[in-house]
Amino acid sequence: FQTFSYIFMDSRKQESVSSNDSSWDFTYDSNDRIIAMEYAFDRSTSRSERNDVTAFRYPNEETTKPNEITVKSSSSNSPDSEVVLVLNWEGENIKAIDFIVTSEDEPRSGRIEYSYDKNINPYYVILKEQFGLEPFFVLNTVTGMESIDLSEFGSILWQSKNNITKIVEFQNGVSQPVKTSTFVYQYSDDYYPVSAQGNVVTSTNEITNMYQWKY
Repeated sequence: FQTFSYIFMDSRKQESVSSNDSSWDFTYDSNDRIIAMEYAFDRSTSRSERNDVTAFRYPNEETTKPNEITVKSSSSNSPDSEVVLVLNWEGENIKAIDFIVTSEDEPRSGRIEYSYDKNINPYYVILKEQFGLEPFFVLNTVTGMESIDLSEFGSILWQSKNNITKIVEFQNGVSQPVKTSTFVYQYSDDYYPVSAQGNVVTSTNEITNMYQWKY
């Protein structure tokens, strides 16, 4: 099994994460926004070592809820990539993300739309109130504690205040969604989710997942 170690800065931002065979190191600007992430895989034991560096650029805005991010990634075993993300906020939640991948021979773009319930996401409480993390931050995927996983665009993960009930993904030039995910929750007396059924529908298949929370 894997063991993960987490190191936080005095500001409670995540400084680094390490496991048996991987490590993540994070750099922030003066506004505590992530500006760089370096990932190394299996430095000592891997048959094929991998090193990735991801840089994050923001418009001149001092906010922990960025409206636009340019993400540029370079890897030791794949071509460089660049994507521009435009985030549409509604309170503490991201309502939609418009993206354009500019680094490919034929740039592609699309939109991801999100719907929520009115109840509190338990992970938001843990990370926001206990760790002092802002709604938008970087957390490695292995914990499964992310609401929105944009790992395709440089491992950006984000925690919503409320529970996501629907995700609809579109690609420019295609009128119908390319992927639709829905989540139906059962709640405790305190209105926290205790279980959920998730359905993911694409043009080729449909997958159902079951989730449970224990407090």
